[in-house]
Amino acid sequence: MKKILHALTMVCLLSLGGAAFSQDDDNAKSACEAVLCLSSGNRPDECAPSLSRYFSISFRKWADTVRARQNFLNLCPIVSRDAALSVLASTISSESEHNEQQDK
Repeated sequence: MKKILHALTMVCLLSLGGAAFSQDDDNAKSACEAVLCLSSGNRPDECAPSLSRYFSISFRKWADTVRARQNFLNLCPIVSRDAALSVLASTISSESEHNEQQDK
């Protein structure tokens, strides 16, 4: 899992081009990691920062929270370019929202 997470992160960073690293790059990296971590049943410690970022997105209206979390996942360049991964990110977002509400 660690190797896959590293590989996906590297692909995401390379897809950003040679631009200087910025907050946007950090968000894209976290979004890619979150997609990978949320799609896995096994979540290693390396997932903690990106999942913390994902679950920290919260708004008063639940629909706004779901939309913002989906937008965060879409920051991953690969997700926004690949229709299948876009559907996966949408499904992940919907499922994690459903599971989170059941826990309350």
